[in-house]
Order: sequence, then structure tokens, then C-alpha cells
Amino acid sequence: AARDPVAVLSAIGDLPADQVPATLPAELMALADQQQLQPAQAFELAVRFSSDKTSLFKQLASYVDKAQQISYEAWSTDHTTAMAALKAMHSVPNENWPAGYERYRVSRGQDIDYGEYIDELGNKGSYTLLELGAKIYNHEERGCVRCHGEHGEGREGFPPLAGSPWVTGDPLRAASIAKYGLTGPLEIHGKTFSPEGVMEAMSHLSNGEIAAALTYVRQNWGNYASAVTPKQVAQAKAPTQTTFWHTEALLSQFPLHRDRLLGPLPAPKVQIASWSPPSSGLLIMLIVVTLVMGAILLVTWLGGGPPNTSHNHASPALA
Repeated sequence: AARDPVAVLSAIGDLPADQVPATLPAELMALADQQQLQPAQAFELAVRFSSDKTSLFKQLASYVDKAQQISYEAWSTDHTTAMAALKAMHSVPNENWPAGYERYRVSRGQDIDYGEYIDELGNKGSYTLLELGAKIYNHEERGCVRCHGEHGEGREGFPPLAGSPWVTGDPLRAASIAKYGLTGPLEIHGKTFSPEGVMEAMSHLSNGEIAAALTYVRQNWGNYASAVTPKQVAQAKAPTQTTFWHTEALLSQFPLHRDRLLGPLPAPKVQIASWSPPSSGLLIMLIVVTLVMGAILLVTWLGGGPPNTSHNHASPALA
């Protein structure tokens, strides 16, 4: 595997299921841990050939749990490995999942029926969200492929989408970028990208088409995050200062440190001191004190009569 990992994976992938040793899945997982095989391919084959899905899911879930503790602001290879584990888990039909792993499920683009779609040439077809996303992303004239590359690797002046926390994090951030455009520096994998211009808003696409393209981006090239729905795109936030987002303003709305592999953490709640009425005892005491003070003032005024003016004294000035 260390000498030619591609050949090893290819050979194993061609093995008939009845010729696979029972120890192979565990060996594949070990080679991935030793970084002799790419986790994505190793995990996929391990799941395909494993007869003990419970033990395998336990190990795959451990990779997800480890990355789940790390924010997207501190993106690392742990996230890449965890996404490979999630994708391998989701290659198993839901009905065959071992019990107790429901919280690791994310919505898959190939499970969401987009329905009938008519392209700009009038061609009609029925697509899943992921299939339509591939069609939109790879469009030669208007697709995302022009700037971000066939495999999401990025092109000169344009950041990569593969392994990018900007697109695999909070789906509302990704939707806001796609719907309204973006400018400003982005840091990905420790490298800062400072596009000279603005990423154009995908205003020529419907909410459903944007959702499909984002879903394709989030579930390819090692990325594995939940599908984006048309409803989420409709909820995208618009910038207030300009017609497009600046990275600094966008991060103030969708900070990377909140994002985790299985969804963003809840936004911090502002604690507002609540007012509660005084107790009945205190309220009665306040009423009594008020009445007593009022009575004293009334008696004092009535008993004193009007001011005494019978003795006039010359003022110092007249004296």
C-alpha cells in the first residue's frame, strides 16, 4: 500500500465479495490510520466488504466524534477524515444502519427528488437534487466550474471548494454567498485568497437551482455535508451595506467558530433581565406606607391653617 496505494485500492475494488478475507475491512481501516491509503477510498471499500456493520460504524463514528469537537475555524485533516467516514456510513441504505447511529445521518442530495427540470435549451428531465447540481455546476458557459475547477480545486484567483469550511459549514452562509455574491479575503487551509473582483451573485438561478448546485459542492471531492434545500436558499441573508457580501461582514453573521461537522452550534442567546412584580406582602406594605404618609401630610396642612400674616416685619432693605 505504501508503494502504490492506487493499485492496491483498484485491485481490492475488483475483488468478488466471496473472495474477500474477513480481516480485510479492519486492515483497510488500519492502513488509512497509518496514512498509507486515502481514508475516503479505504472507508468505502471497508463498508462494502464488511459483514459486521455494527463494529465498523462504531469506528467510523469515532472519527466523526473527534472532528465534532473542533470548530471549522480550526479546520484540520480530522475534518477531512470525518467527512470520509460520514460518506462511507451513508453508502449503507438507511434501513441497514445499526441501531443507535441516527444522529450521524445527514440529508443526501441523491435522496431528494428535485422533480422535472427544463434547461435553457428546452430539454426536459427528472433529476434528484444532486444530479441537477452536477448539471448546473459543470455548465460550460455559466457554471461554477469556470472559476472553481472540475474537482473544486480552485483556479487562479479563485479559492478551492474541496475541503472548504466556507461551503461545508452553515448552509445559510453558503446560500447567502451564492445568492448575493462575495468579495474580500478568504483563508482556506492556511492560505489566504484575495480575489481582485467580486464573486458574482447567482441571480440567474432560482432558489431550487442554487440549492442543487450547493448540494453538489457539499457532497463531492471529499466534502460531505447536508444537502441544501430551496427553503434554506430563500432564507439567505442579504447584506445591508452593499449589494454583495464582504467576508468580514459575512463572518459576523455566520462565524466559523460556531460551525461543527453535524451542523452549526446554536447562536448565543442574549440574556435579558426579566422583571417580576413584587410579592403581595411587599405590595401591601408599600400601600400602607403611602397612605400613612399621605394622612400625615394632610393633617399637618389642615391643623396649621393658612400662614400667619398679622405681624409684618420690615424688610432689611426698608430698615
